[in-house]
Amino acid sequence: MAGAVLVTPFSDMAIDKGFTKLGDTTEVISNYQFNNVNINPAWAEKNRPAVVKFLKAHIQALRWIFEHQAETVEFLNKEFGLPAQYGRRGIEYYTKNKVYPINGDVTLTGLKVNIEVQAQDGVINGPLPAPEKYLDLTYLRQAQKELGL
Repeated sequence: MAGAVLVTPFSDMAIDKGFTKLGDTTEVISNYQFNNVNINPAWAEKNRPAVVKFLKAHIQALRWIFEHQAETVEFLNKEFGLPAQYGRRGIEYYTKNKVYPINGDVTLTGLKVNIEVQAQDGVINGPLPAPEKYLDLTYLRQAQKELGL
């Protein structure tokens, strides 16, 4: 017997092929921060314009997905061969549940859960650090400001 975590829509594809759904990760981990951009702080500071430009593109892509769901499904089909019915289910799931915040935001509760999961997996040992230890939102806030958000 074996099990695996599959993200939507791949979990739906497995169910349609006869596999049994054992549960949904959101039933166990409700506030996971799925959308992380990790970067070397020293490099980021030396390359601030590039980092902000990247984050602006990232935010614009997220907003485009939320605002153009049908076109996103077409893109997923054309570029990745994902059948439309699964693309639709995936986009509906991700936008309805705000898995990826539309403005690229980071949630402290979600990041705290990420840290807890890493501790459970043995990646982090000792006392758990506060989520703020890993955040420098100045780049994100600058990108949001330049986008008028």
